Amino acid sequence: MTGTLAVLRAARDLLTPPGAWIQGRYANADRTCFCLLGALGMADHGRATDPSKPVTDVIVPLVPGYEDAISSWNDMKCRTQADVLDLLDRAIAAQRAMP
Repeated sequence: MTGTLAVLRAARDLLTPPGAWIQGRYANADRTCFCLLGALGMADHGRATDPSKPVTDVIVPLVPGYEDAISSWNDMKCRTQADVLDLLDRAIAAQRAMP
């Protein structure tokens, strides 16, 4: 998939179904559930691994204190699927606002 905005939207689509978000790993065995990075990677290049730098560059400013560890932000015990979807919504809005 090309384009950061398209990647963010596709990752959000992957994480939207109830139970589609997980913690502690990029994806489940059948690739139906993903962590934030796993969904971004799957949307970016078809593999549940770290996404490209342009994609993470949009996420990083939205997770203060976790600039070097987006996975740690995802894996916090208090984190919820709704939090992750909200982050993606904010990233999509930020990307759309760019000239």
